[in-house]
Amino acid sequence: MIDTNACVRDFAVKHPMTLRVFEKYGVDYCCGGGDTLAKAAIEKGVDLDALFGDLRDAISQPAAAEGPERDWTGAPLAELADYIVARHHTFVKTEVPRLDLYVQAVVQAHGPRHGDVLQPLQRNFQTLKTEVEAHLASEEDTGFPGIKRLNGSPAGEELAAWIRQTVSEHEALGALLDDTRKLTSNYALPADACPTFTGLYAGLQAVEKDLHRHIHLENNLLFPQALEGR
Repeated sequence: MIDTNACVRDFAVKHPMTLRVFEKYGVDYCCGGGDTLAKAAIEKGVDLDALFGDLRDAISQPAAAEGPERDWTGAPLAELADYIVARHHTFVKTEVPRLDLYVQAVVQAHGPRHGDVLQPLQRNFQTLKTEVEAHLASEEDTGFPGIKRLNGSPAGEELAAWIRQTVSEHEALGALLDDTRKLTSNYALPADACPTFTGLYAGLQAVEKDLHRHIHLENNLLFPQALEGR
């Protein structure tokens, strides 16, 4: 049985194999994961039986095409920080510059017909690109080295302040991702979309998914444990 009053983020931490289910239904498990499962589902207009059925299936059959999600709850913080950089930072650093070129090409080719969507999308993407690049640099240069030096001690005030600022930045990034979905009507392609247009929307969705995983690992695992000392 699934407790409908369980906190989404706590449920995601305990059952990492359910992240794909939350993504399928658009339920926020990272920035806004403080709601109960029931409340989050109702706010998204999700069928509760369908959501909970998929959650039960994911827990009982965790293997998937991408491979099972690792349970990071007992891992050393240094190992988790290194994983975030190697997996998530590397992905975003590769994809965002590539998508920047895609955005420019799509705006040039399809702007006359779809400028009402593409022009604000380009502005939104440029903001996301600027903010995420600065965010990753801050994590790699300041926050993660500090966390790796803790060795089980709780974070001091300077590092704690950095964590609070970083969580705030996560909320801003989450809002930009939400805006992208709204601008594109959930990435609905127009009938005349070319392969580059299609690739742009697919790439934006992949970045969204990766940033959600990245933020989840930090907000719900790395940062709380660093603040508490483990």
